[in-house]
Amino acid sequence: MSRKFRGKFLYYLKQAYAENKLNFYGKQKYLSDDPVFQDFLSPLYQNDWVVYCKPPFKNAGCVVEYLGRYTHRVAISNNRILKLEDGNVTFKFPAVA
Repeated sequence: MSRKFRGKFLYYLKQAYAENKLNFYGKQKYLSDDPVFQDFLSPLYQNDWVVYCKPPFKNAGCVVEYLGRYTHRVAISNNRILKLEDGNVTFKFPAVA
């Protein structure tokens, strides 16, 4: 699986580069030069890539349950708000063990 992923990843990376969809800034600006970019990619084909793949969810319900644990949280729940006054919010911190 790692060889397949490496091939697909590098193929689409080269495609994005050819279509000018990649932007390089700071220390990576040098990769904007075509020969330099190709020299950068060449050794990546030689390296073994480590791909970690978890088993898929059982069904759509399991996906919804998993995502729901993260998407339905609020930063500060209402029961932690102590006071709202002059545009300032005072809230209690949870107890630290």
